[in-house]
Amino acid sequence: MLHHIVDVEGLCVIWREEQGSRPVIHGTGKYKNLATADDARWMDRSLLETDFDFEYVAALASPVENGGEGYLCMGPKRNLSMFSAEEKVLIDDICTESVQLLCQAASRTP
Repeated sequence: MLHHIVDVEGLCVIWREEQGSRPVIHGTGKYKNLATADDARWMDRSLLETDFDFEYVAALASPVENGGEGYLCMGPKRNLSMFSAEEKVLIDDICTESVQLLCQAASRTP
């Protein structure tokens, strides 16, 4: 959904349930094959911002201690414009909702 609302070339969601666990990585568009990189790199925001072609990296953090963490990484917009303040607020709101869904799903997994 977000991929089309903001009209980006791709996005990547990175999530891990707890410290030390292997992150789950899902990419779309130009990032659909990124999951083959070294696991440790995926949890380093500075590397995500410098080593990949992401235009905006938003943190995903559970409100519960040790409840999971990750990032929503947005690729360049198709029209090559910068993300507006309103788009960043929308992305951050979607991140908040996504974390709630991920935490609920984890709590229901046996």
